Amino acid sequence: MSRYAAVGVYWADRPEAPEFLAVDGRMVVFDTAEIARQTLPRLGAGRAEKWDPAREVVSFSPPLDAGFNRLAIFTGYDPYDVPNGFRARGIRSEARGRDWRWHVYWRHVLEPIVAWADGLRALDGETG
Repeated sequence: MSRYAAVGVYWADRPEAPEFLAVDGRMVVFDTAEIARQTLPRLGAGRAEKWDPAREVVSFSPPLDAGFNRLAIFTGYDPYDVPNGFRARGIRSEARGRDWRWHVYWRHVLEPIVAWADGLRALDGETG
């Protein structure tokens, strides 16, 4: 079983059907679910977060009319063995020993955003 985790995004205009977090058509994957748990609250733009540990879902408030209000962690995701249903969404299995074409490691796309958000919170005097 893979050690990777993927993230489902619940968009405000589609709150019941999560879409996997992707950047430029490439699915974002995390090393582990724990790293995703540490990172996702920081994507809430300073909004209060509430975790549902049984479902691995973080909800943000106040809710936004545009954007996302919930994120879910999906553990056991394997970019080298993508389930069949993902092919319709343009996500395919990666070839071992080659650069990823269909996935992207979270630090390559999210770390600059998280660092920027943390910097804004520090300027505002927040510490957590």
